[in-house]
Parts: sequence; structure tokens; C-alpha cells
Amino acid sequence: DYIEIEHIKNITNNTENSIFEIINHILNLELKEAITKLSNLSWFLDNPYLLYNMLVSNFRLYFYIFKLKNLNYNTNNIKEILNLWNRWFLVEKNYKISFQKFNLFYEKLISIDSNMKTWKLLWNNNDEFLYELEKTIFYTK
Repeated sequence: DYIEIEHIKNITNNTENSIFEIINHILNLELKEAITKLSNLSWFLDNPYLLYNMLVSNFRLYFYIFKLKNLNYNTNNIKEILNLWNRWFLVEKNYKISFQKFNLFYEKLISIDSNMKTWKLLWNNNDEFLYELEKTIFYTK
């Protein structure tokens, strides 16, 4: 019925950029900002499952990067192994989240899909699904 400035101010013109901003907020443990951005982005998208899939697919790459770093692979080897091309810079970035916290977060994130497929998570509207996403992000800290 109406649009408030809060709905717009945290949204970029590009959904993909917004996804990367959410990811960066999570990886830097800026969880309130991540949840705000997620909520605002979901307001513009009709399907929260699409948003969820975009997050999972992007976080999968970070999982591999964190895992290889944890196994003490050097930066060049990680870039080669993962064929990062124009995303090579992701390997060199440092984040506030530890590998252990990231691993727990990623497990919780992908368990949402598993729970839906095994009928442990039922949602009747988009808000319930977004609540599960927000809860997963919130408990990262």
C-alpha cells in the first residue's frame, strides 16, 4: 500500500550486488545489517526460496575457500583448484568470521533445505521462510 524509505535505502539496483553485500555482512559478523538487507531484498523479490538458493550457491564457494585455507593451501593453489577466474580476489579477502563459525553457519543454512524436503520445516507464507533464514543468520554470532 505504501513504501517507506527503510524499504529502499538498503537495496542496490542489482539483486546480485545485494546478495554479495549480505554475504559480506555475514562474513564480517555484521548480522543486524545482513538481516536488514535480507529483509529489504526479500520485499522486492516474490520468492524467498530464490533468495535462499542464491545465498547457498554463493556461500558454497566461500565454504571451499575457507576449507582449503584451513588445510593450509596457499592462495595460488586455491585459485587454481577452484578455477576462480575473475573472482580470484575472494581468496585474498579476510573476514571476521572464523572457519568454525562459518562451518556451523553453513551447515545450518543448508539444513533449511534438508528440513523442507523431509517435512520438518513447513511454511505457509514468505515471512515464515524468511524467519528461518534470519534465525540462521542471527545465531551465527
